[in-house]
Amino acid sequence: MISFKALFRVLNKYLANDEDVPEFFRTVMALVTDVPESDWGTSKDPVDRLSDSTIRSYVSRGLSKKLAKNIVYHLTLEKLEGRIWDFDDEPRELIAQDLSGYDPTVNGKNVAGKICQWLQEMIRSQAGLITQSEMEQQHQAQINADLMGKYGEYLLREAHQHCAMPGCDHLLNVSKNGKVQPVFAVAIIDKTLDPELGNLIAMCPRCQGTYQLDDSKKLRTQLRAAKKMLSDQIRAEEILDTIELDKGITAVVRGISKLKHGELAQARLDPKELVNKIDENIEYALYITVRNFVLDYFTKVRTIITSLDKGGEIEYDEVQDQMRSIYKKLAKTKATKTQIFTNIYTKVHRATLQEDIYCQIFVCYFIQTCEVFDAIA
Repeated sequence: MISFKALFRVLNKYLANDEDVPEFFRTVMALVTDVPESDWGTSKDPVDRLSDSTIRSYVSRGLSKKLAKNIVYHLTLEKLEGRIWDFDDEPRELIAQDLSGYDPTVNGKNVAGKICQWLQEMIRSQAGLITQSEMEQQHQAQINADLMGKYGEYLLREAHQHCAMPGCDHLLNVSKNGKVQPVFAVAIIDKTLDPELGNLIAMCPRCQGTYQLDDSKKLRTQLRAAKKMLSDQIRAEEILDTIELDKGITAVVRGISKLKHGELAQARLDPKELVNKIDENIEYALYITVRNFVLDYFTKVRTIITSLDKGGEIEYDEVQDQMRSIYKKLAKTKATKTQIFTNIYTKVHRATLQEDIYCQIFVCYFIQTCEVFDAIA
């Protein structure tokens, strides 16, 4: 395969725009990864900006293992591919001619993809990920196709249409020519175990292709945690799907969104009993969030609800029962209070299509009125 030094020389010849070698290297890195330069560093050179001499050594000898490992799951090669496609046909053919000695199949139509493929293989190899043989790739492709057929639709929904690789979050579907189509792959979390539902997770194709070469125990542990979180969340959604919220809740949340600072400052409430429902030593972030929202909003939310109830726009007794039922169902799953809070306000958001923050305030009202969360034993 072509060396990084040889490939960089060709890229520099056609893409550099009078930049010197270190600056052009930084340009290339900005095209191929979303990792900032401050995170490229090594233990020997931990400064925000790599020295020019360090970069020249990369150009001569290839990327360091540390740098490759830092960027291998954060590649954005499409940007470089697009930059090459911006050239007219003739310049692309010239690039292809310069690279044809390394691969005679390179031409002006595939040169952008070839360059990105080579860079990806270089970075994976330097990061310690061994490329599979063609036979192994074919076998893996068949396994992936089988898993997609069996579990793909569920895993895509479980991941909420986003790559589950920590730090990625790419959308797993694309809109093209008026049609939406999924673009994702199924990854086996622990490759020593059977590929059953609890050991599978949805990723973008690039992350999945990299991870299937990776035997990092640390990353495997992170993916297990991500899988548990996604599984818990979709189980909660399935539980809450059986409960239909009062349509008048939309008016309540919309009313909350219209409250002004002056109205809130005149009607503050000190939620003294909140410590009996949320242990601030265990879930402090939740405690302080709920406390602050109750402190500022409780009295005005009560006024909004009372007014809508009298006007017949909401059945308050029914809403109380619904919120209590939602909490009780989620509490049976042994979820944390933070998870329960998140799932309830997400349910309200989906039912009302109002901003998350106002849905959180709505749920905090029912924490204070004791429909959500029991007193700590």
